[in-house]
Amino acid sequence: MSSNKKDLKTLIVYDSKYGCTEKCAQILASKLENVEVVNVKDALEDIGFYDTIIIGGSIYMGRIQKRIREFCKRHIKILTKKNLGLFITCMFVGERGKQQLLDAFPKELLEVAKAKDFFGGEITYQKMKFFDRLLIKLLSKSGETGMPKFDENRNASNLMEDKIEHFRNLIA
Repeated sequence: MSSNKKDLKTLIVYDSKYGCTEKCAQILASKLENVEVVNVKDALEDIGFYDTIIIGGSIYMGRIQKRIREFCKRHIKILTKKNLGLFITCMFVGERGKQQLLDAFPKELLEVAKAKDFFGGEITYQKMKFFDRLLIKLLSKSGETGMPKFDENRNASNLMEDKIEHFRNLIA
């Protein structure tokens, strides 16, 4: 990774509650050149000098993080003119995962994004706060369709690295 901002062609901005979206951002960055990976809370206001901007967030309670929504809204004019990629991490797959992606970002960005996808997700029960643990317990007992199988520790992963590779091929 280059330290000279002028050499950085790609910016990956993400928000991650328990680390899965950050993990996906890092995997994606390892497959690209001249890239800077930044948590949205530390993102620069001037993003105009990047050629490619990739935005990623995780879905909780059916919504992407507020900081990602605000970042997209604040920079929408610049983002629509960039080589743009959008991704989410979520526990649902198939049509439900696709719908969560479409609900996560503004229509204007979805229409111009060169790459957009959902990468699956991970649940690490021990890392979770009380309310999130309670929610996962209820979901794991409900037999919710589209959710991955939980192991004996109530952890689950349906991370799809092949989708990350495909995303890279579209955006590079």
